[in-house]
Amino acid sequence: MIVQGTITSEHLLSFTIVNQVGVALVGLLILFFRLIPNNPNKKVILSIGVGLIAEGIMIIAFLDVGIYLWVTSGNFHSVYSVLPLSLCLFPFLFLVTAIGTYNQLSYGEKIKGKIYSAARK
Repeated sequence: MIVQGTITSEHLLSFTIVNQVGVALVGLLILFFRLIPNNPNKKVILSIGVGLIAEGIMIIAFLDVGIYLWVTSGNFHSVYSVLPLSLCLFPFLFLVTAIGTYNQLSYGEKIKGKIYSAARK
């Protein structure tokens, strides 16, 4: 019998796997930000990719919370309690991240130039 609130090997293994996937997604995000395309179509594709990676990182964070709930309650099905929150935030976070990335790729240099010229005056 497992005492409620104790960490078992299944908890550690799932927590380790989930966080390793999260680290891989952060590395992929850094790789995507090093690719700065000049073609508008590639900017859209890169923005969608960054939005999907941000979604993956959000899911990793919610899975961490779900694993914590699993450890504290002793019931594996408590991991599913974070599912409604992640489904509600999924479209919003994707749109904000993708649109923000596209704006940064498209207008970032123009905005920086205007800020620097205004600062010189």
